Amino acid sequence: MHCPVWIITFYQEKYCMKPGKYESLSNEEYHAGPGLSKSGMDLLLKSPLHYLAAQQEEQKPTPSMIFGTAVHAAVLEPDLFTERYVKAPDINRRTKAGKEEYAAFQAENKGKTILPADDYATVEAMRLAVLSSPPARKLLSGGKAEQSYFWEDGQTGTLLKCRPDYLRPDGIIIDLKTTPDGSPQAFSKSCANFNYHMQAAVYTEGVNALGEQADHFVFIVIEKKLPFAVACYTLDSEAVDQGRILAREAINRYSECREKDHWPGYSAKIESLSLPAWAYR
Repeated sequence: MHCPVWIITFYQEKYCMKPGKYESLSNEEYHAGPGLSKSGMDLLLKSPLHYLAAQQEEQKPTPSMIFGTAVHAAVLEPDLFTERYVKAPDINRRTKAGKEEYAAFQAENKGKTILPADDYATVEAMRLAVLSSPPARKLLSGGKAEQSYFWEDGQTGTLLKCRPDYLRPDGIIIDLKTTPDGSPQAFSKSCANFNYHMQAAVYTEGVNALGEQADHFVFIVIEKKLPFAVACYTLDSEAVDQGRILAREAINRYSECREKDHWPGYSAKIESLSLPAWAYR
Protein backbone atom coordinates (compact mmCIF):
# COMPACT_ATOMS: atom_id res chain seq x y z
CA MET A 1 0.00 0.00 0.00
CA HIS A 2 1.41 3.38 -1.01
CA CYS A 3 1.79 5.85 1.86
CA PRO A 4 1.45 9.57 0.94
CA VAL A 5 4.50 11.57 1.95
CA TRP A 6 2.64 14.02 4.18
CA ILE A 7 0.39 11.63 6.11
CA ILE A 8 1.51 11.48 9.74
CA THR A 9 0.66 8.33 11.67
CA PHE A 10 1.94 8.85 15.18
CA TYR A 11 2.43 5.27 16.21
CA GLN A 12 3.83 3.73 13.04
CA GLU A 13 7.41 2.54 13.05
CA LYS A 14 8.40 3.84 9.61
CA TYR A 15 7.80 7.23 8.00
CA CYS A 16 7.40 7.83 4.30
CA MET A 17 9.87 10.72 4.44
CA LYS A 18 13.37 9.32 4.15
CA PRO A 19 16.40 10.87 5.86
CA GLY A 20 18.14 13.41 3.68
CA LYS A 21 18.31 17.05 2.65
CA TYR A 22 15.34 18.50 0.76
CA GLU A 23 16.03 21.81 -0.94
CA SER A 24 12.68 22.36 -2.64
CA LEU A 25 10.24 21.82 0.22
CA SER A 26 8.12 24.84 1.08
CA ASN A 27 7.84 25.98 4.67
CA GLU A 28 4.26 24.66 4.75
CA GLU A 29 5.29 21.24 3.43
CA TYR A 30 8.12 21.01 5.94
CA HIS A 31 5.85 21.72 8.90
CA ALA A 32 3.13 19.39 7.61
CA GLY A 33 5.58 16.55 7.08
CA PRO A 34 6.62 13.87 9.57
CA GLY A 35 9.53 14.10 11.97
CA LEU A 36 10.15 15.55 15.41
CA SER A 37 11.23 19.20 15.25
CA LYS A 38 12.58 21.59 17.86
CA SER A 39 9.12 23.09 18.36
CA GLY A 40 7.78 19.58 18.96
CA MET A 41 10.52 19.01 21.52
CA ASP A 42 9.43 22.20 23.30
CA LEU A 43 5.93 20.78 23.68
CA LEU A 44 7.18 17.37 24.80
CA LEU A 45 9.21 19.02 27.55
CA LYS A 46 5.98 20.65 28.73
CA SER A 47 4.10 17.35 28.48
CA PRO A 48 3.54 14.64 25.85
CA LEU A 49 -0.17 15.43 26.00
CA HIS A 50 0.50 18.98 24.82
CA TYR A 51 2.58 17.61 21.94
CA LEU A 52 -0.11 15.15 20.87
CA ALA A 53 -2.84 17.79 21.06
CA ALA A 54 -0.83 20.14 18.84
CA GLN A 55 -0.42 17.44 16.19
CA GLN A 56 -4.12 16.66 16.14
CA GLU A 57 -5.46 20.19 15.78
CA GLU A 58 -5.28 22.44 12.77
CA GLN A 59 -2.57 25.02 13.28
CA LYS A 60 -3.75 28.43 12.13
CA PRO A 61 -1.05 31.09 11.89
CA THR A 62 -1.50 34.02 14.24
CA PRO A 63 -0.86 37.62 13.09
CA SER A 64 2.42 37.49 14.99
CA MET A 65 3.45 34.31 13.17
CA ILE A 66 2.49 35.81 9.80
CA PHE A 67 4.56 38.90 10.56
CA GLY A 68 7.59 36.84 11.64
CA THR A 69 7.41 34.67 8.53
CA ALA A 70 7.21 37.80 6.37
CA VAL A 71 10.34 39.23 8.02
CA HIS A 72 12.21 35.97 7.39
CA ALA A 73 11.17 35.97 3.74
CA ALA A 74 12.09 39.64 3.25
CA VAL A 75 15.55 39.20 4.77
CA LEU A 76 16.46 35.70 3.63
CA GLU A 77 14.50 35.26 0.40
CA PRO A 78 13.59 38.72 -0.96
CA ASP A 79 12.40 37.33 -4.31
CA LEU A 80 10.02 35.00 -2.49
CA PHE A 81 8.80 37.91 -0.36
CA THR A 82 7.91 39.90 -3.47
CA GLU A 83 6.18 36.87 -4.92
CA ARG A 84 4.13 35.96 -1.85
CA TYR A 85 3.41 39.21 -0.01
CA VAL A 86 1.66 42.42 -0.94
CA LYS A 87 0.84 45.62 0.92
CA ALA A 88 -2.80 46.26 1.71
CA PRO A 89 -4.17 49.21 -0.28
CA ASP A 90 -5.56 52.34 1.34
CA ILE A 91 -9.23 51.53 0.79
CA ASN A 92 -12.22 52.39 2.96
CA ARG A 93 -13.82 48.97 3.27
CA ARG A 94 -16.79 50.32 5.21
CA THR A 95 -18.37 51.54 1.99
CA LYS A 96 -19.90 49.42 -0.74
CA ALA A 97 -17.49 50.79 -3.33
CA GLY A 98 -14.55 50.18 -0.99
CA LYS A 99 -15.61 46.59 -0.37
CA GLU A 100 -15.86 45.96 -4.09
CA GLU A 101 -12.49 47.58 -4.74
CA TYR A 102 -10.86 45.50 -2.01
CA ALA A 103 -12.46 42.31 -3.34
CA ALA A 104 -11.00 43.09 -6.75
CA PHE A 105 -7.59 43.65 -5.13
CA GLN A 106 -7.83 40.26 -3.38
CA ALA A 107 -8.74 38.55 -6.65
CA GLU A 108 -5.83 40.24 -8.42
CA ASN A 109 -3.44 39.02 -5.70
CA LYS A 110 -4.91 35.57 -5.16
CA GLY A 111 -2.51 33.30 -3.28
CA LYS A 112 -0.55 36.18 -1.78
CA THR A 113 -0.53 37.23 1.86
CA ILE A 114 -1.88 40.74 2.27
CA LEU A 115 0.02 42.60 4.97
CA PRO A 116 -1.41 45.70 6.65
CA ALA A 117 0.39 48.79 5.36
CA ASP A 118 2.04 49.46 8.74
CA ASP A 119 3.30 45.87 9.00
CA TYR A 120 4.59 45.98 5.42
CA ALA A 121 6.53 49.16 6.15
CA THR A 122 7.94 47.64 9.35
CA VAL A 123 9.06 44.50 7.52
CA GLU A 124 10.85 46.64 4.94
CA ALA A 125 12.51 48.72 7.67
CA MET A 126 13.67 45.58 9.49
CA ARG A 127 15.09 44.13 6.27
CA LEU A 128 17.07 47.30 5.63
CA ALA A 129 18.28 47.33 9.24
CA VAL A 130 19.67 43.81 8.92
CA LEU A 131 21.35 44.61 5.60
CA SER A 132 22.83 47.77 7.14
CA SER A 133 24.55 45.74 9.86
CA PRO A 134 28.07 44.83 8.62
CA PRO A 135 28.33 41.52 10.53
CA ALA A 136 24.77 40.47 9.64
CA ARG A 137 25.22 41.37 5.98
CA LYS A 138 28.47 39.38 5.85
CA LEU A 139 26.89 36.36 7.53
CA LEU A 140 24.00 36.34 5.04
CA SER A 141 26.21 35.90 1.98
CA GLY A 142 27.41 32.88 0.05
CA GLY A 143 24.99 30.42 1.67
CA LYS A 144 21.50 29.07 1.10
CA ALA A 145 18.23 29.72 2.94
CA GLU A 146 15.46 27.40 4.08
CA GLN A 147 16.74 23.90 3.36
CA SER A 148 15.02 21.00 5.14
CA TYR A 149 17.00 18.26 6.91
CA PHE A 150 15.59 14.90 8.03
CA TRP A 151 17.67 12.34 9.94
CA GLU A 152 17.28 9.46 12.36
CA ASP A 153 18.27 9.69 16.00
CA GLY A 154 21.07 7.20 16.62
CA GLN A 155 19.72 6.05 20.00
CA THR A 156 15.99 5.70 19.38
CA GLY A 157 15.58 5.67 15.61
CA THR A 158 13.21 8.62 15.85
CA LEU A 159 12.91 10.67 12.67
CA LEU A 160 14.10 14.22 13.43
CA LYS A 161 13.96 17.33 11.30
CA CYS A 162 15.19 20.91 11.17
CA ARG A 163 15.05 23.80 8.72
CA PRO A 164 17.94 26.25 9.20
CA ASP A 165 17.15 29.81 8.22
CA TYR A 166 20.49 30.10 6.44
CA LEU A 167 23.47 27.76 6.07
CA ARG A 168 26.86 28.94 4.89
CA PRO A 169 29.34 26.60 3.15
CA ASP A 170 31.86 27.31 5.93
CA GLY A 171 29.63 25.51 8.43
CA ILE A 172 27.90 28.50 10.05
CA ILE A 173 24.15 28.17 10.64
CA ILE A 174 22.33 31.50 10.82
CA ASP A 175 19.05 31.91 12.68
CA LEU A 176 17.06 35.13 12.38
CA LYS A 177 15.10 36.16 15.48
CA THR A 178 12.69 39.06 15.87
CA THR A 179 12.31 40.36 19.40
CA PRO A 180 11.03 43.33 21.42
CA ASP A 181 14.44 43.66 23.12
CA GLY A 182 17.66 42.55 21.47
CA SER A 183 20.04 43.56 24.25
CA PRO A 184 22.45 40.86 25.49
CA GLN A 185 20.68 40.59 28.85
CA ALA A 186 17.20 40.32 27.35
CA PHE A 187 18.14 37.90 24.57
CA SER A 188 19.99 35.67 26.99
CA LYS A 189 16.71 35.32 28.89
CA SER A 190 14.89 34.65 25.62
CA CYS A 191 17.33 31.82 24.86
CA ALA A 192 16.46 30.20 28.18
CA ASN A 193 12.71 30.88 27.96
CA PHE A 194 12.30 29.61 24.40
CA ASN A 195 14.99 26.90 24.41
CA TYR A 196 17.09 28.56 21.72
CA HIS A 197 20.11 26.73 23.13
CA MET A 198 18.32 23.45 22.32
CA GLN A 199 17.71 24.73 18.80
CA ALA A 200 21.42 25.42 18.33
CA ALA A 201 22.26 21.88 19.48
CA VAL A 202 19.60 20.16 17.36
CA TYR A 203 20.29 22.07 14.16
CA THR A 204 24.05 21.55 14.22
CA GLU A 205 23.52 17.85 14.96
CA GLY A 206 21.05 17.50 12.10
CA VAL A 207 23.29 19.09 9.47
CA ASN A 208 26.29 17.08 10.65
CA ALA A 209 24.25 13.87 10.69
CA LEU A 210 23.80 14.17 6.93
CA GLY A 211 27.52 14.56 6.30
CA GLU A 212 27.60 18.34 5.95
CA GLN A 213 29.62 20.76 8.04
CA ALA A 214 27.98 22.71 10.85
CA ASP A 215 30.45 24.09 13.37
CA HIS A 216 28.82 27.31 14.54
CA PHE A 217 25.32 28.62 15.22
CA VAL A 218 24.80 32.39 15.10
CA PHE A 219 21.66 34.36 15.96
CA ILE A 220 20.91 37.54 14.03
CA VAL A 221 18.56 39.42 16.32
CA ILE A 222 16.41 42.30 15.05
CA GLU A 223 14.11 44.41 17.23
CA LYS A 224 10.54 44.84 16.00
CA LYS A 225 10.26 48.54 16.80
CA LEU A 226 12.32 51.65 16.18
CA PRO A 227 15.26 51.91 15.99
CA PHE A 228 15.15 48.29 14.70
CA ALA A 229 18.49 47.58 16.35
CA VAL A 230 20.40 44.52 15.12
CA ALA A 231 22.78 42.28 17.06
CA CYS A 232 24.61 39.01 16.34
CA TYR A 233 25.11 36.44 19.11
CA THR A 234 26.53 32.97 19.64
CA LEU A 235 25.99 30.75 22.66
CA ASP A 236 28.89 29.41 24.69
CA SER A 237 29.62 25.68 24.80
CA GLU A 238 27.99 25.21 28.21
CA ALA A 239 24.69 26.59 26.90
CA VAL A 240 24.77 24.34 23.82
CA ASP A 241 25.63 21.31 25.98
CA GLN A 242 22.59 22.08 28.13
CA GLY A 243 20.57 22.28 24.91
CA ARG A 244 21.73 18.78 23.98
CA ILE A 245 20.58 17.49 27.36
CA LEU A 246 17.11 18.99 26.83
CA ALA A 247 16.90 17.58 23.30
CA ARG A 248 17.86 14.10 24.51
CA GLU A 249 15.19 14.26 27.22
CA ALA A 250 12.53 15.28 24.67
CA ILE A 251 13.53 12.63 22.11
CA ASN A 252 13.60 9.85 24.72
CA ARG A 253 10.23 10.97 26.04
CA TYR A 254 8.76 10.93 22.54
CA SER A 255 10.18 7.48 21.81
CA GLU A 256 8.82 6.05 25.06
CA CYS A 257 5.38 7.57 24.56
CA ARG A 258 5.12 6.25 21.02
CA GLU A 259 6.27 2.79 22.08
CA LYS A 260 3.73 2.60 24.92
CA ASP A 261 1.02 4.52 23.04
CA HIS A 262 0.66 6.66 26.15
CA TRP A 263 0.86 10.47 26.12
CA PRO A 264 0.54 11.73 29.70
CA GLY A 265 -0.01 15.33 30.78
CA TYR A 266 1.21 16.80 34.04
CA SER A 267 1.97 14.72 37.11
CA ALA A 268 -0.90 12.65 38.50
CA LYS A 269 0.38 13.33 42.02
CA ILE A 270 -0.10 16.32 44.28
CA GLU A 271 3.18 18.17 43.85
CA SER A 272 4.80 20.63 46.26
CA LEU A 273 5.78 24.00 44.80
CA SER A 274 8.21 26.71 45.84
CA LEU A 275 8.09 30.35 44.87
CA PRO A 276 10.62 31.57 42.31
CA ALA A 277 13.74 33.15 43.76
CA TRP A 278 12.71 36.69 42.72
CA ALA A 279 9.60 36.48 44.91
CA TYR A 280 11.80 36.46 48.03
CA ARG A 281 13.67 39.59 46.94
